[in-house]
Amino acid sequence: MRKRFEVVWRAAPADTWVVLRSTVDANEATIAFIEELARLRRQEASGELLVRKRIDRKGTSAQPPLLRQPLNHH
Repeated sequence: MRKRFEVVWRAAPADTWVVLRSTVDANEATIAFIEELARLRRQEASGELLVRKRIDRKGTSAQPPLLRQPLNHH
């Protein structure tokens, strides 16, 4: 089954998005987002975490993120 959603992370101040997980449906994506958010908070990471809908083979999306959480642990 094709993965339709991605949980992605961009560490501050990097410009590159890193796909942490790909999921089939929005429910899985929400759970993955919550789990990754908890992990990143424990690590005191700074950057931005989001869920986006995957719309092409490269994983880029022209739509706004479905979930977004900035983290700032400086």
